[in-house]
Amino acid sequence: MENHDRRRLTGEQGDGRITKGPTIIINGIMLSDAQATAMRGAIMQFYSEMNDPYALGEDEIGMSIAKGYKERAAEILALMTRSVS
Repeated sequence: MENHDRRRLTGEQGDGRITKGPTIIINGIMLSDAQATAMRGAIMQFYSEMNDPYALGEDEIGMSIAKGYKERAAEILALMTRSVS
């Protein structure tokens, strides 16, 4: 993953700082900043694992599911790291 893509997905600033965690609400309960940061880390790890096209098997179905999971994880990370004005 290129450096600018990594910063976009992780919320890193150009100087290596991480922006404030995203607001995440699960079943009406807002996660703490630490919980949201942990959630972002877990999704980043999942995204990273889905970079392997054979992560879920070498057959067409496993490869297709891994590709879809990677795409959805990227969408979630983009939402989690976008700036809110």
